[in-house]
Amino acid sequence: MQCRWPGNQDYTYNFGGTSGATPMIAGHVGLFFDMWSDGIFGNEVDPQGTVFENKAHVSTAKAVLINTAEQYDFSGTNHDLTRMHQGWGMPNLQNLYDLKDDIYIIDETDLIKPFEVIQYTLAVKPGAPELKVTMAYADPPGNPSVQSQHRINDLTLKVISPSGDTYWGNNGLYTEIWSEPDGEADTKNTVECVFIQDPEPGPWTVEIHADEIIEDSHIETTELDADFALVASPVSSGPLPPEINGPSIGDRGKEIDFQIVITDPAEFDVYCYIDWGDGSIEDWFGPFPSGEEITVSHVFGEEGSYSITAIAENILGTQGLWSDPFNITIYKSELVIRQITGGLFYLNAVIKNNGEAVAENVDWEIKFDGNNIILGKTTSGFIPSILPGEEVPIQSKLILGLGKTRILIQADHTYGDHVYEWINGNVFLIYLTIQS
Repeated sequence: MQCRWPGNQDYTYNFGGTSGATPMIAGHVGLFFDMWSDGIFGNEVDPQGTVFENKAHVSTAKAVLINTAEQYDFSGTNHDLTRMHQGWGMPNLQNLYDLKDDIYIIDETDLIKPFEVIQYTLAVKPGAPELKVTMAYADPPGNPSVQSQHRINDLTLKVISPSGDTYWGNNGLYTEIWSEPDGEADTKNTVECVFIQDPEPGPWTVEIHADEIIEDSHIETTELDADFALVASPVSSGPLPPEINGPSIGDRGKEIDFQIVITDPAEFDVYCYIDWGDGSIEDWFGPFPSGEEITVSHVFGEEGSYSITAIAENILGTQGLWSDPFNITIYKSELVIRQITGGLFYLNAVIKNNGEAVAENVDWEIKFDGNNIILGKTTSGFIPSILPGEEVPIQSKLILGLGKTRILIQADHTYGDHVYEWINGNVFLIYLTIQS
């Protein structure tokens, strides 16, 4: 590759070695920081922050570049492309971008104390061509003049397959591009990788061991501890946010059905947790298959607007992200009794729905109080539904009596309040008058 000013070859004719690698890698890292600041890896950022304010730690950038690099094939320690020659391969922006939805990153957020072990469970999808796990940490500076071992602290990477095969960081990677099982911990390097070809699908366990912490490398805390970057790809760190569907309006007090679909990229069974937005929750329930539509019911006791959110967890115990809010407005039916009239033989009235929800299963009753009513003392009826704003007439049975009476008109309906009216009347044989 050539880099020269037109007509002037004094600067350089060839563009290679560190003169070529340094600007190319710097540009690659710059693009990674741009992507990180845009949050495309699912990382949290300040939308108002600059790229510098949102930047990842240097150990994370290092681990991401190594993890997504394109390795050159080699075999043995005498090959021209041996590990000592190629390092961890050529950083590849296409790989980095393509893996953005299937990459798991710890950006020095987890702290580890001496002799502790931090464990992560990550899911590998069926058919994944490879699994790459990279751990890197920033070690305090050593003093080569007094140290035979130049590193200070020692963190170790260990990866365990679903069937129990164990891979230690860097084991086998000095002689080929894929890790070998078993072996022993790497005690020398601050970068450790496990690269598995055609990995077994299912839950993989990733462990970080604090085998030796001599000097505090996380000075933000007073304890003796260390931090690290961890990158794994392609993996699923949890189910996708649940998809919630259902009606946008509903009746107060009425059981309302909602449909929820949760997809786990690795196709593990999932659990669900729902916040109904009214102060109540649906605690973890399941498991049920990934991608299966489930129906969940809820009753809202008051009118108003509510935002329903849900979160999922797979059977490995790995949670995803909260869903987008699903909004519903709850109305109520409001019955009133009006237009009460008497006359020959009957009492007439109207039941009206003044609410914004359908009044369902309306039971009504007209009841005359007193022993002076001979016929038509009690009349009852049923109305399947009354729409908002609708008026439905009701009528008593044929009335026969003599004298004053108290009359109760009442109605009950599903999910609504009991309504009633007391009025005074006077019956003269077959004629009823209403007193206001």
